[in-house]
Order: sequence, then structure tokens, then C-alpha cells
Amino acid sequence: MTLCYIDYLEHRFAEHPPSRKGLRTRALLRIAAAKVLREKGYHGLRITDVTRAAETAEGSFYLYFKDKTDITLGVLTGMLDDFFAMHMANTGAPTPAEAVRNANRQWIGLCRQNAGLMRCVFQLADEEPRFAHLLHHSNRQWYGRIAQSFARQHEEGVGGGTALFAAYLLGSMMDEIVRKLIAYPDPEFLAVLADIKADDLAVADGASLMWLKILYEVPPRLDDLPPAAADLASWMNHKGPGKTAKPGQAEPEPVRRMRSAGPRAGVRRGRPA
Repeated sequence: MTLCYIDYLEHRFAEHPPSRKGLRTRALLRIAAAKVLREKGYHGLRITDVTRAAETAEGSFYLYFKDKTDITLGVLTGMLDDFFAMHMANTGAPTPAEAVRNANRQWIGLCRQNAGLMRCVFQLADEEPRFAHLLHHSNRQWYGRIAQSFARQHEEGVGGGTALFAAYLLGSMMDEIVRKLIAYPDPEFLAVLADIKADDLAVADGASLMWLKILYEVPPRLDDLPPAAADLASWMNHKGPGKTAKPGQAEPEPVRRMRSAGPRAGVRRGRPA
């Protein structure tokens, strides 16, 4: 199944076109709007661009949508609540650790295949209270499912509130990764990834290792890690609570790199211009 929302909309329209002309026109306008949003973003979207792409008269647009915000809300809500939710619901795995990895890989993969639309998600959430409310509600549902999984895995002493707190913290980490990696690429972050040869799978697996480190006293093992994620796993295992290198034991390469870079390496911060 495709991870691209626009491909999904076009395939669904071709395979199951609405029977009524009005519904067909509405669907074509939404597909056209999704394409314009992908290329130009929310601020660059013009009604004339949408109607031209849908091959309909400009006046027809207002029979179905109030304005550009209205149609953008429809496109992005459908992508998050229907398309993304459908994919994220199918990330099961034989073990809880694999389920975490599959979910994080799927999330980054979905965002990568819909990068332009994800940029619009951030744009509209900052400016449109209605969409921000919908986005927060969608996040709450997703984090709630994660929290239920946490609670099942930690039956002793983990209340629903604590599990949900953990789900929000870990889920927000993935949202920020998507912002820096895909929606608004951070050149310095990308330079770090290039230096260690980390692709999207390595980023997803690295984040999963951190999730598992937090969720389990003894984190379950993930096999077949990309090299950059395997280096991270080695470093995390080496530098766990109270762990030090044994006499004569060589430190993992990531540890040696950090020591050679100096105590301030990796902590430089600053506001973007």
C-alpha cells in the first residue's frame, strides 16, 4: 500500500469514483488542492491554482468549499485522521520492541512521502485554531494507544496518567524529529546524519532504541540495525547507568569520537536566524 496520500486519493478516485457529479467534483478539488499544497505550501496556495489543476471553473470551488483554509483543513485532516491512522494501525510485530521500531519507521516513512503536506500541517497548526484543535485531538488519541501499550507491558506500578505522560514525551520527540528532518530540514542536524551515514531507517531505529531504554529496565534487543543505529546501541549499552569500561576493554567508536571532540561537543545551541 502506498505511503503517499495523493497517490492514495488518486487511486481511490480511479477505482471507486463517486456516483454523483457533485461528489466527483469535490473529490477532484481536494486532490488538486493536495497537489498544490505539496508544491507551494498553505501560504502559497491560490484558488485559481486548485481549480486549474482540477480542470473546473473557479466559481465551482465555492459551491463546495468556503475558502482556501476550508479545503486545506479537509485535505490535512483526511491525511492525518484517515490515511496516517490506517497505516499506523498496521504496525504490529511479534515483539513489543519490533512494534516500537515498526511504528517509528512507519511514521518517518509516511512523513517523508508526504513532506510538503507535513510542512502545511505545521503551518496551519500555528495559525488556525480549528486545525490546532483537531491536531491535538488526533495526537491525544494516538498517544492514548501508545500509553495503553506501555501500561500492558508494565503492569506493576504504572498508572494510566504516568503511561500517557511518557507517551506524550516520547511521541513529541518523534514530532520534533520530523520537523527537523523533513518538514523544515535543519542543515546542522542533516550534517550530523551525513557524517555518521544515518538514513531515515537509522533515525527511526535510533529513536526506537531510546524509547526502549526508557521503557524497560533491561531494554529488549533490536536486530538488523543500520550501522549508525548499531553504533548508538553500542554506546548506550556501554554508557548505561553505573557502567564503565572494564580495564583493557576498548571503548565503542561513538564514545571515542565524543571524547576526542571535547566536553562541549554536541551541546552548541542557538536560535535560527
